[in-house]
Amino acid sequence: PVQYTDGIVKTHHHTRNSAGLFDVSHMGQLKIVGNDRNDFIEYMTVVDTKDLAPFSGCYSLIPNARGGIVDDTIVTNAGDFLYVVVNAGCYDRDMIHIRKLEAEWKAKGK
Repeated sequence: PVQYTDGIVKTHHHTRNSAGLFDVSHMGQLKIVGNDRNDFIEYMTVVDTKDLAPFSGCYSLIPNARGGIVDDTIVTNAGDFLYVVVNAGCYDRDMIHIRKLEAEWKAKGK
């Protein structure tokens, strides 16, 4: 919901003091696999995935070549793959950018 019955402050305090859950089923979800998955995600975002503990996530950004921001993202170390979530409204634009980075990556022999 956009607004919670008890208000956003109570929800904020509960999340900060206990736990919170956010449903990402409507968002863009990517499963990044391969031996060089950490290197690729570090090329694509500003997160240090090599030091990200298993089953931990980190808020990150997907920068463009000029240092601007394409989108924000959550990257999770899911053990044998990296789970990346991007905004649903930006998914098509993000995928164009990510596929471009993937092509650059492959052109470098990665």
